[in-house]
Amino acid sequence: MPHLYPLEATNPCGEQWLGPYENCCLGSVNLAQHFGPDGTVDWEKLAYSVDLSTRFLD
Repeated sequence: MPHLYPLEATNPCGEQWLGPYENCCLGSVNLAQHFGPDGTVDWEKLAYSVDLSTRFLD
């Protein structure tokens, strides 16, 4: 939002531009932990992990 305030920095990977005193809280999910024994994605477990991690990051 360069029209609202000066852009001062980015997060380490550069995908989030930050204004003065802003921060960026990134998270990741280990997808290898979300496969069932037959090699398919456990979508319910993945959805739970994403929901929980989003709450912690918010």
